[in-house]
Amino acid sequence: MAGDKVAFELVAPERLLASVDAFLAPSRWEGLGLHLYEAAAFGLPVITNDNPPMNEVVAGGENGILVPGVEADDPAPSGIPAFDPDVGALTAAIERIADPRVREELVAGTAHARERLKWSNTLADLRALLES
Repeated sequence: MAGDKVAFELVAPERLLASVDAFLAPSRWEGLGLHLYEAAAFGLPVITNDNPPMNEVVAGGENGILVPGVEADDPAPSGIPAFDPDVGALTAAIERIADPRVREELVAGTAHARERLKWSNTLADLRALLES
């Protein structure tokens, strides 16, 4: 194999996201979860942990499937509690989202999620909080 060249094609993240049917995002911890917002913007249903902030972006049955998080023994380096996805539930969620009807329902729900997650809503909520 010495001297063989391997070619790698760089793919823009937008093209990569646009090429998939669903977004698998199990996470031990998150600060914001920007990738979950990106998945919503692309109309992709998400499988992720049922822990904040993931379950604040992904609503189970609306724009994705939430799997239980099992508290890990060690927290994140920042001190944030860490949760591993329940492996059995994660496996079941992957099998479930493989069903085209389930995926279609969740894709349809991403439109509602995009509306719910709009930046203008965040600004309006912040304005209301500051005015109270």
